[in-house]
Amino acid sequence: MGALTFDNNETGFLDWMAANPAGFVANRDRRGTSKYYPMAHRASCKALHTRDNYTTNDYYKVCAYTVADLAQWAATDSHRKLRHCELCRPE
Repeated sequence: MGALTFDNNETGFLDWMAANPAGFVANRDRRGTSKYYPMAHRASCKALHTRDNYTTNDYYKVCAYTVADLAQWAATDSHRKLRHCELCRPE
C-alpha cells in the first residue's frame, strides 16, 4: 500500500496511529543531515510518545503498514538506509 507522510499534520498523524496500532512509523529530520534518521519504530513504541509535537518543528513522520514499505520509502525519498529503533526493534 505504500507509505503516508505526515508533515505539519498532528491530527492526521495521531488519527493514523490510533487506527493502526500494529503499523510502523519512520521519524525523519527535516534537514536530512543526521545519520540517525530516518528511524523506524513500531507505532506502539514509547520513543514516539514522548513529545507533544510529532510532525512539526524539526521532524515529520512517514507511516506504513509494513517495515518493507518504510524501507522502500527511505531508499527512494530520503536516499538513505532506514535505521531501526533499538527499543522496539521493528522487523
